[in-house]
Amino acid sequence: MAIRVSLFSLTLLLGLALTALVWSPLGHFLHDTASPPPPAQPEDTRALLLQCIRRTGELTTAIACVQTVVHNRQQAQWAHLTTGSVELLYVATGEVRAGINLRELPLDAITLEHGTVTVALPPCHILSSGLDVNRSYVYDLRRSLLWPPSAAQLQSETERIALARMRETAEENGLLQQAQQQAQQLLRGLLTSAGVKEVRFTNSEESEAEQDAPINTAVPAGG
Repeated sequence: MAIRVSLFSLTLLLGLALTALVWSPLGHFLHDTASPPPPAQPEDTRALLLQCIRRTGELTTAIACVQTVVHNRQQAQWAHLTTGSVELLYVATGEVRAGINLRELPLDAITLEHGTVTVALPPCHILSSGLDVNRSYVYDLRRSLLWPPSAAQLQSETERIALARMRETAEENGLLQQAQQQAQQLLRGLLTSAGVKEVRFTNSEESEAEQDAPINTAVPAGG
């Protein structure tokens, strides 16, 4: 009888020991999972916000539809004598697009303080400009009877002049300022949806407002 009690006691002790071994790590696991995660460091938060902003890439935030009229003339000469001429009046209609490229925004462009995110945005610039071939046309073309220069070459030169004037007109009418305001509104909405309470913007240093942009001779009609 004493032996049976000892075996029963030993079995009971082993069972309690195994139970303690099983519940001890499980208790630590439950405690760890129930505990809130450690707060994110400011550098980690800035990196996440920067990644979110860079994903937007190149943004077209303002588009201007511009029309201009260009008069151009070319003469052919031989031995300092004018042997022929061609002139045209060209009505150009097209679009000028302005925006910002956020792919290369540096980390130091973002500061985080007391829940407020400040972003140093580079100024917007002209992204592209193009003629609408369906709404641009030669209004008047005049050639001399003898040896006139190429009208096609003169038209190509006139189109380049028209594009330059369209860009200049768009900038004079505040296209870049409008693009900057729209870029700030878009980024403010993006960061607010990510949980940022307040967003402020400043102008980045050593950024040029005007940069070289590709020029296309045509854009889709009605775009």
